[in-house]
Amino acid sequence: MAISCGRLPIGSLPDATWTTIDLKTIEPGIAGASFALIEVNGTSNFTSGNGARPPGSSDPAASFSNINADDCNFVVPIRLGTNEEIEFYVQYNARAGFYLRGYGSEINWITPTELSTTSPVGQWHVYDLSAVLPPEAEFVVVRKGEGTGLFRAVGETQPFETLLSGADVYQCDIIKLNAAKEIEVYIKNSFNAPEVLGWIGVDEFLYRMDPAPRSLAAADTWQDFPDSDPAVVFAYMSAAPVISDANDAGEHAYREKGSTDGVKWNRAVSSARSYVLTNNGQVEFISRAAQGNFWYRGGFVADGGIPPSPTVEITGDLQPGASFTLNYSNYDAIPVSPVTITDSNNNSITVAVTINDTEDGGKHSGTATGTYPALPSSGTATGLLFGNVTVELNT
Repeated sequence: MAISCGRLPIGSLPDATWTTIDLKTIEPGIAGASFALIEVNGTSNFTSGNGARPPGSSDPAASFSNINADDCNFVVPIRLGTNEEIEFYVQYNARAGFYLRGYGSEINWITPTELSTTSPVGQWHVYDLSAVLPPEAEFVVVRKGEGTGLFRAVGETQPFETLLSGADVYQCDIIKLNAAKEIEVYIKNSFNAPEVLGWIGVDEFLYRMDPAPRSLAAADTWQDFPDSDPAVVFAYMSAAPVISDANDAGEHAYREKGSTDGVKWNRAVSSARSYVLTNNGQVEFISRAAQGNFWYRGGFVADGGIPPSPTVEITGDLQPGASFTLNYSNYDAIPVSPVTITDSNNNSITVAVTINDTEDGGKHSGTATGTYPALPSSGTATGLLFGNVTVELNT
């Protein structure tokens, strides 16, 4: 599960040196977590290479979750050391700050494994990761190499850019695996290959396949993001904002719904992605220009994982004039009569049913019983269904 801890400052750091910080001194509850969600808050333009990395890593400053920033902030997951430590680097302390926003144990880190830069470049390639990931892996944590930066799930059509502000910025990304443990990678050139960093199990992360792009109704106004999911604690947001003039630089921002937190503007070139704390899965967004596309890609979920979806199934076969029983579960409210039954030719009928419901922990399950229409003794029969059928029981 992912846990929010507000916005706790890491504190002042010395310039131009890696500094190890035990995050338990800031948030004792982080003990036992595998990653921290770290916010970088840039206060002015700087390009000297600043970053955060696991203790003992050989990653350079402009690496892992790099924080080159133009007066903006964003939140990224960083692997914790065995003592819940992270190394931080700032070229100029007065121009950047770090904050602990949350933590969790969903990510299972592995020894970073480079992917070959498959030829030809400039194309999508399917990568089989079954040799480096266990069978229980449902999502993979990947990081782009210099000059590469596009990842997507097999079957997706929208490329999501992980290249942020130039070839020296590396940010980890989380992609859904298919049953064969494959993802797609777009190779831009033949150097500095992307890497596999870890994995996440079933129901511990929400991934929305090919989410619809959203835009704002008006510029410079906070608006509710159209998509949300109540299971999500930290939403995974991405953006392709439009630069409307020489001054706005594609500036946009997100924040928890209902918050008055003054989130800094993010630039189109330096913060296309961020994790955002939500209010019951909801966030707000704003942009200097109303044009542009924004995505709610899913995110880290609350304790208990993703709630199971409602299910309904027929026990036995449907026979004219005979009674039938539906079993349903995981409903948020008591379902109501009638039930709609549809065949493979898209013909449907509605049948009155009697509901026998049980509530447990706010979820409803039970049975719905009814009688399938009988065939007439003569004349024309209506409501005949053929082949496989689906049932729909609404609340």
